[in-house]
Amino acid sequence: MLLNQLGMEKLILKKVNADFIAAPGHKGLLGPSGTGFLYGKKRIIRKVIPNKSWWRDNHKS
Repeated sequence: MLLNQLGMEKLILKKVNADFIAAPGHKGLLGPSGTGFLYGKKRIIRKVIPNKSWWRDNHKS
């Protein structure tokens, strides 16, 4: 499954068996540009320490 299909097809996390999944929110989920989500397994996400968080708009008005 391509993650661009989220919102059109079910994502069954146990079937995918990924440690992390990141996807855009503006495609199949119909969210605004710049949105998305990150999923991580509990046993791994507890060990992750965020360094930076930012979003850069590449669209020039």
